[in-house]
Amino acid sequence: MQKVRKEKQEHDINLIIDEERWQTQPLSYNKLIPAIIEIVLKVELISDFVEINIRLTNDEVMQQLNKDFLNLDKPTNVLSFSAHHDESINFFANNDDLLPLGDIAFGYETIEREAKEQGKTFKDHFIHLLIHGTLHVLGFDHLTDDEAEEMESIEIHILKGLGIKNPYVAQENSLA
Repeated sequence: MQKVRKEKQEHDINLIIDEERWQTQPLSYNKLIPAIIEIVLKVELISDFVEINIRLTNDEVMQQLNKDFLNLDKPTNVLSFSAHHDESINFFANNDDLLPLGDIAFGYETIEREAKEQGKTFKDHFIHLLIHGTLHVLGFDHLTDDEAEEMESIEIHILKGLGIKNPYVAQENSLA
């Protein structure tokens, strides 16, 4: 008879902060990031233990990543790189296996500027982008109107549960 494993495994969230300005925000990234990712995983009914890499960086790095991978020579707020799973998830896999989701990078200056322009706190805007990036590595996209509507609906639902206003309504009102 095989032994049943009792200890709890955690998600493997690798955090790299290579821009010191991230530390000027009074946020505990080591607690905030895993908590938000966990919420997204629960909403999407993902029970696997996942591995995800998070990089908090600057606009210069974001511009280079954007140029290298998307042929866009400009900085951006968030970039997500999915691990692209060709096979379906094996629910009978060894419990020691982590499901690699991918990498998400965030650009400090763009996020800070957008938060000010949109009248949001840095924290609320970052949380929204973290949810958005996590959904991307889970396979969501917004290339079509239907995809965008589905993705935005999930983001709005999660943000509402966190007491954060719908970011899309705020953007629409600021454009009017």
